[in-house]
This record gives sequence, C-alpha cells and structure tokens, in this order.
Amino acid sequence: MVLVVVVVVVAAVVVVVVVVVVVVVVVVVVVVVVVIVVVVVVVVVVFVVVVVDVVAVVVAVEEEEEEKKRRRRRRKKRRRRRRRRRRRRRKRRRRRRRRRRRRRRRRNLA
Repeated sequence: MVLVVVVVVVAAVVVVVVVVVVVVVVVVVVVVVVVIVVVVVVVVVVFVVVVVDVVAVVVAVEEEEEEKKRRRRRRKKRRRRRRRRRRRRRKRRRRRRRRRRRRRRRRNLA
C-alpha cells in the first residue's frame, strides 16, 4: 500500500513538473516570437519611412531643377523681348526729341 501511494505521489509530481516545464517553454517561445515580430515590423516601418523620405527629397530636388530650368528659359525669353522693345522705344523717343528741338530753334530764330 505504501509503495502504491509513493508511486502515485511521485507520478503526480512528475506530471506536474512536466506540465509546468511545457507551459514555461510555450510562454518563452510565444514571447520570443512576439519580440521578433515587433522588431521586424519596426524595421520595416523605419525602412518604409526612410524610403518615402528619400523619394520625397529626390522628387523635390528634381522639381526644383525643373523650375530653375523653366525660370532660366522664361528669363531669357523675357530679356530678349524687353531689350527689343526698349530699343524700339528709345529710337522713337530720340526722333521725337530731335524734331521738337528743331521746331523750337526755328521759332527762337524767327
């Protein structure tokens, strides 16, 4: 009888120890998997954010270069047009001034 009781108690203790060890191992594995998943997600998010920022910077730089090119083209066209207009206006003004001076001289002499 005593041997049966001792064997049953020892078997119960062994079963409890095995169950506890299995539960601890499962908990540790779950925690490790969760940590790995969190790290992977964080790395992916950081990578995506960095890539988006780099792409945004590249796009901004390209747009600025295009704007500079457009401005240069516009400025060149505007300068050419303005110079032509100014030259024409100056010539007309000079002709008018000369005519007026001649008329004044004639009146003064007469």
